[in-house]
Amino acid sequence: MPDTLADDSKDVLDKIKAEGTFDQMRVQVTEAVKKTDTLTSQVQQLVAQSDVFKSGKADNMSRKDLFDTIRKTYESKLLEIAASATLEVLLNDSYGISQQIEQSTHEALCSVYEAREQQRIALHLQQQQRYQHDLQQYNACYGQHHNQGYGNQA
Repeated sequence: MPDTLADDSKDVLDKIKAEGTFDQMRVQVTEAVKKTDTLTSQVQQLVAQSDVFKSGKADNMSRKDLFDTIRKTYESKLLEIAASATLEVLLNDSYGISQQIEQSTHEALCSVYEAREQQRIALHLQQQQRYQHDLQQYNACYGQHHNQGYGNQA
């Protein structure tokens, strides 16, 4: 049975994923990040300062080509901005996501521990039953030999 912190973490994450809580939180984080002023203003500023808009090339490009050009040019910077906005959402209590993560994790951990305890109890009962069975077999065998003169050391 798993008893390490790594096992606990994996089991908790698996439980949160299986319940759909992970996906719910991911959607909430994504929606909250999209609404942050930081993300919106920084992306708008970055795009407005791009060479493709300054040079006027954007007027002759399809929406897809324009989007691809901006993405390729600023991909790492956009990821950095998005990561910063995500951290803002996760760490700022006003969004309520950090509390939800803490609560969901706590509930899943309690559930994992409870399931493990039930497994331990079932295993213990099974071992007790096996011991009782073996003891009965031993007594039956010893009693049979005793009645036949085996084990009588008199």
